[in-house]
Amino acid sequence: MNSVRYQRIEVDVSDRTLYPFVLPGTILIVDSERKVVPTNSEDMEETDRPIFVLNTLLGRRCCWCSTDGNGGRWTIIPYEYGESRPPEMFNTEEVQIIGQVVQTMMNLAWCSRVQDS
Repeated sequence: MNSVRYQRIEVDVSDRTLYPFVLPGTILIVDSERKVVPTNSEDMEETDRPIFVLNTLLGRRCCWCSTDGNGGRWTIIPYEYGESRPPEMFNTEEVQIIGQVVQTMMNLAWCSRVQDS
């Protein structure tokens, strides 16, 4: 694996944007060369949407996202049945794309720890 192109990133334990689709603590392999975000991806099926890792003013996010087509606004799209807040809007200068998620490694024991507490 090209270490410059691919990064290993852990989903922050407070990031519930795609929970339970992508669990906090999940290890992601992110392709830093894949940064083209679709327009209107909220209209796509969940399994067809690319997952991205972004740096925002609110911190790093593992999420689905969409652009307005004009390059001015970004929308972070949470998993609709999850615990996250409604979609968030950002101006393009407030968001940095780290890359597209190409592989995930989830620790399923995390689910049982949450349920036991």
